[in-house]
This record gives sequence, structure tokens and C-alpha cells, in this order.
Amino acid sequence: IFKKFRVGKLINNSILSFIHEGINEINKEQVAMKFENIIGKYHFIESEAYLLYLLKGKGIPKLLCYGKSGKYKVLIEELLGKSIYLIWNLKDMKSKINDICLIALQCLDRLEYIHSKDIIHKDIKPFNFLFGKKDPELIYLIDFGISKKYRSSRTGKHIKFGKLIRTTGSLRYMSVNSNRGYEESRRDDL
Repeated sequence: IFKKFRVGKLINNSILSFIHEGINEINKEQVAMKFENIIGKYHFIESEAYLLYLLKGKGIPKLLCYGKSGKYKVLIEELLGKSIYLIWNLKDMKSKINDICLIALQCLDRLEYIHSKDIIHKDIKPFNFLFGKKDPELIYLIDFGISKKYRSSRTGKHIKFGKLIRTTGSLRYMSVNSNRGYEESRRDDL
């Protein structure tokens, strides 16, 4: 891909996209490669690439490359470790209250950071918080495909509260307001 990256094993597959491990053939760095079919009803990868570019910071995956390759839009970012969900369910994590509090504090720090950039995530769930590969103590927030600005950076004006035509996010984890079809805001990320 892009005369630089080689596709590896499949990491995750969803209705809208699929993610592979990959390698930068120039510097041998491992990467994550997210693919989305160009011919599809929904297109989220371009928005995700833009938001990753805006959000550069601690606990946000580093965007390495974005573009089109064949019939796919491709987003390439740093490869991360396992999600909180996987580690918890594989029993790799001790369920000490101290560990839970440290994880919760980092998750809240990520939300506070993206909210400070006028962005809401809209799909907060344990699958979207991953431990770093290079720094296994650092938790990253991923998957900004349906994220959006909740306030104009130029005017500071907040989006209007109202009903939506359709809900977005994971049904199991969405807030009560989201489930009722209301426009999401920072409160729904929390």
C-alpha cells in the first residue's frame, strides 16, 4: 500500500471497515491499517483521518498516512496493544480497585483532551480504549469514525440540542439520551 506498507494479519472486522496489522517496509515499524470500501453507503475513514490529524497528543494514535489504494480508502496509524475489554476478559488484569481507578483516570483524561479540542467521540466503549504497544502503561482512545465537532472552533457556538434522524454508536454502550435519539454532546461520552 502506498509503495511503503505491507498488509499483515487481520486484527478486526466490522460491517463498515476492517483492520490489519501491517509493516512499514522502509523502517520496519509495525502499523495498523484500516480499510473502508470506496463504494459504500457510509464513509467514516476520511473524517477519522482528519480528526486524528487535529488531535495529535498523548493517548491518541499517531496518524501515519491516509489515502486511496485500489477500491479502498486506507488509514495507517501506529499499532497499539490489546483493548481494556480483551485484557479484562482474558483475566490478564487483576481486578484490584487501584488498577481500575488508574485505568478510569486515564480514560477520563483522554475524554477531557478530545473535549478540549471541541470534539465528541460518540462511540465510547471498552473496545475503543487500548493499551500502548511501546508504552504498555499508557491507554489510547481509538476509532474516531463517527466523532464530530460539538462546538465551532471559530465562533465557540455549541451545536443545537434536538432529535436526530438516526442514532450512531454501539447500542450496548450508548447513553440514554443517545438511545432516545437526541443530539449527542460531552455528557454522552461520559
